[in-house]
Amino acid sequence: MESRARRLLPAICFLTVGLSGASLFAQEAAKPTPNTVGGSAVAPPSVRGVEGLPYSGVETTITTHVLADGTTITQEGRANVFRDSMGRTRREQFLQSGSSEKDKPLIYVIIRDPVAGVTYDLNPDDLTARKEDIAPRAAAPLPKAVTPAPEPRPKVEQLTISREDLGTQNIEGLDATGIRLTKTIPIGFIGNDRPIEEITEYWHSPELKVEVMMMYTTVFGVKTVVRLSNVSRDEPPAELFQVPANYTIEEMTPVPPNPAAQ
Repeated sequence: MESRARRLLPAICFLTVGLSGASLFAQEAAKPTPNTVGGSAVAPPSVRGVEGLPYSGVETTITTHVLADGTTITQEGRANVFRDSMGRTRREQFLQSGSSEKDKPLIYVIIRDPVAGVTYDLNPDDLTARKEDIAPRAAAPLPKAVTPAPEPRPKVEQLTISREDLGTQNIEGLDATGIRLTKTIPIGFIGNDRPIEEITEYWHSPELKVEVMMMYTTVFGVKTVVRLSNVSRDEPPAELFQVPANYTIEEMTPVPPNPAAQ
């Protein structure tokens, strides 16, 4: 079942460019991707977080779209982000809107606990928390039924991606190294009559092991800038990574494979 966070997440952070569930500032620059954190011996290595580097900050997202007639649409979003020394993370996402008001409603909270190997998706409206296992699960087997071969598509050139190192700059008091990825969409790939470029920049802090800024421009002229600010290196309070006592926890169980597909 799709989590509430995924259903509610409006085109924020990466325009589904976290975070995911992950969010933008959880990704490592060595593995850049235009698609939105990171235990202990208890959790498998693949779900462990970044240990020993606590921080908190404010993640601001500004999305700008200029229409053909010159009209500019601007959306602003905000999230409070936290990470403790054990690698546990918390994200408080506020509603995205066309204003920059500070009192936007909180729409969800995600707590990722790699120590226990679970994620909590908190709904502040009905005081419920969905608990899910974050350990990798085996994928369900594919159906054995023979499917017809797809119709052949006209041959077009393939996408190309180039990378450019942007050096180092100081962002919010942190030295960050930048890269620019340029994806070139060839003529005819999406019905376009000329090549189109999508450009993404990532600025990564090796010291804190987070992305501190990302800029992404789509083929449709939508520009998104995500920036981490108000960074504190203090240890966040432990209660931030726990489900409040007045919340009802709902255990989310994996959907078993369909026997008919085996």
